Amino acid sequence: MNKTGIIFFILIVGLAGLGLFLSIGDVSTENQGTITTRNVTALPEPTNYAVDAAGVLTTEQLNNLNELLKSYSEGYGQEIAIVIVKSTKPLEMEQYSIKLAEKWKVGNAKLDNGAIIVLATEDREVRLEIGYGLEENIPDSKAGRIIDDKMIPYLKSADWYNAVLYGAQGVFEASQ
Repeated sequence: MNKTGIIFFILIVGLAGLGLFLSIGDVSTENQGTITTRNVTALPEPTNYAVDAAGVLTTEQLNNLNELLKSYSEGYGQEIAIVIVKSTKPLEMEQYSIKLAEKWKVGNAKLDNGAIIVLATEDREVRLEIGYGLEENIPDSKAGRIIDDKMIPYLKSADWYNAVLYGAQGVFEASQ
């Protein structure tokens, strides 16, 4: 094999190895030095104000939420999104919701006045991501009260629809 053939062979083998490495996904060395792969839950696309990637809402419930959230946006300039997923794992809820907020860019970009309700049904976790423009009206303590008072009573009985409905209403009322 001539010099050009050897270089070409090394290049092909190197590219094949790189392709294999990239196809493995998110690699972790957590289990005592062994390499394991983890499935990262994909972030849903912002196809509407409310997205039910977990499939726990009826079509009618999802349509009602989207109409309500659309009316908040068009009537008051207050953009609230609802995202329901089965799990955020391997990410923690906070990491997942921040990545989701960065991807969706809810609210007016200049005012940063959007809010996202993220519900992970299998993880049994909920979080409100509040844009900086709303933090004066909805600081972390008020967001916590919205979750505790408006959402948790419904989440205890797996009433996902009323949990996010009353959570969105709580965010809207607090932002006014």
